[in-house]
Amino acid sequence: MNMRTYRVVPLSSRAGVVEWVDATTPFGVWLTGAYKSLRHKSFSPSDALDLAKAENEKRAGTAGRLATFRKILRQLPPVFRYFAFRHFHLPSDWYEARLRYTRSTAVASVLGYILGIGDRHSYNILLDKQNGEVIHIDLGIAFDMGKLLSVPELVPFRLTQNVVDGKLLMTLR
Repeated sequence: MNMRTYRVVPLSSRAGVVEWVDATTPFGVWLTGAYKSLRHKSFSPSDALDLAKAENEKRAGTAGRLATFRKILRQLPPVFRYFAFRHFHLPSDWYEARLRYTRSTAVASVLGYILGIGDRHSYNILLDKQNGEVIHIDLGIAFDMGKLLSVPELVPFRLTQNVVDGKLLMTLR
């Protein structure tokens, strides 16, 4: 097991030049396209964010947030399994992509937890369309610095319904 790397040349404490990673797409870009092209044409992840903000203004506390979250989950069921169906047509390629996705997600999650890497959202995770690996980018918040933000990051790594769906992904249902 390993984690995919790329070159970075720091120019200052806040900027640098990053190597381009070919044949990839951000997880969030792929998900947004999938929701639009599948059965969810009228409801997208950005709509979910707007709904969450509006609902949370109406409902206070943990119970209200949980109800909002569950409402969004009902409207946006996991769709990431379709990534493999669209990119890996041969059974052997599909199987290898499933293993690479699962292993690279596990390694990135463990390393991210150990190193305290924050700012893990769907646009900071790339998907390799040729082999199924995940590649984490924008590692600027590390060593638990996310806990010091105005809204502290409390989640050690991302394990959303679509990340899990990717592991099963590729399992026919």
